[in-house]
Amino acid sequence: MLLASTTMFAAGHQQPAGSSSLRTGLYFSKDGKLNINIENNLNKMTKVQIIDSRNQVVFQKNNKYNSRLSKLKVDVNSLPDGAYTVQISNGKDTVAQNVQLETPKQERFLVVGK
Repeated sequence: MLLASTTMFAAGHQQPAGSSSLRTGLYFSKDGKLNINIENNLNKMTKVQIIDSRNQVVFQKNNKYNSRLSKLKVDVNSLPDGAYTVQISNGKDTVAQNVQLETPKQERFLVVGK
């Protein structure tokens, strides 16, 4: 099981609030999957990438559906601990969120026999 934290920032254009054609939300489920919700107000494909701290793409998926709302589940259990960036783009706007993956430390218990 991985622990994770996220920070969100917009990349690309400086736009007035509410004018972006792309909105996203990330959350981690208990089973270690990264859930990505995408609201795309353009009738264009979205590209989702997960990039590691060495700027290597470790996951990429093109959402070819021209739906306004879409969801994606990504199993990140096989990724090593570290800092990642989740980048989502629809060709006009790009949203990036920083994610930190950490394996929780195991606690040791002392059991005294009778």
